[in-house]
Amino acid sequence: PKVMFPAVREKIVWPGPMVVSDIPFLKKYAANKTKITVIGPVTLSYRVVDQGIYNSHAALCFAIADALNQELKALAAAGVDLIQIDEPEVHFRYSQCQDFAVEAINRMVRDVDCMTSVHVCYGYSKNIALKEPSPIYPQAVSLIAQSDVDALHTEYAQPGHTPDFLQSVGEKPVAIGVLNLDPDGEVETPESICSLIEGAITVVPPERISLAPDCGMWFLPREFAFAKLQAMCTAAARLRSKYA
Repeated sequence: PKVMFPAVREKIVWPGPMVVSDIPFLKKYAANKTKITVIGPVTLSYRVVDQGIYNSHAALCFAIADALNQELKALAAAGVDLIQIDEPEVHFRYSQCQDFAVEAINRMVRDVDCMTSVHVCYGYSKNIALKEPSPIYPQAVSLIAQSDVDALHTEYAQPGHTPDFLQSVGEKPVAIGVLNLDPDGEVETPESICSLIEGAITVVPPERISLAPDCGMWFLPREFAFAKLQAMCTAAARLRSKYA
């Protein structure tokens, strides 16, 4: 079947707030800090077709980053605590984007007055029969670690990464994916999650580690997802009490 992509027929500009209206709703129901996710400029640049407006893919990507920067500033002004930038294509198209990805991310987060992180993934588990460590993945994470983003979010559990992979995060704080999101998988125990993080602490100090699912959980049954999150939160509490 033919795949249709949006066409770029004129210079890209920020049209005004796009998801900022979600923040009051989020803050109304959130008991703690709030996070919102936004697609990154590299990934978005591969989701559109340039109709001769820009003279290179890098120029297209930078224009998108500049527009997204305005959205992030508006989100920060609305009071969100963390903006997560999703950049799977830095992993999937590393060889194509490695020369301009850092600049694009820097443009997107410039003067944004809240914490920012970049999530790099392998793709949703329901679409991938087998996840195993990719030799490109640490290169992509290491590249993004050179940017001005505040933190990183990496998949870890399901691909089966080992602590040495975490050298790729450099000096950045990192949210480590501790939940295998295979729809046919098991609910982790707090003990298994703690063990995973104990290994990670041999490379990254505990004050720079937070816990997260590997990737998005929208395709998992609600009770299954909540059971996994509960195990993760229990493990996090135990680790905080041990390393605080």
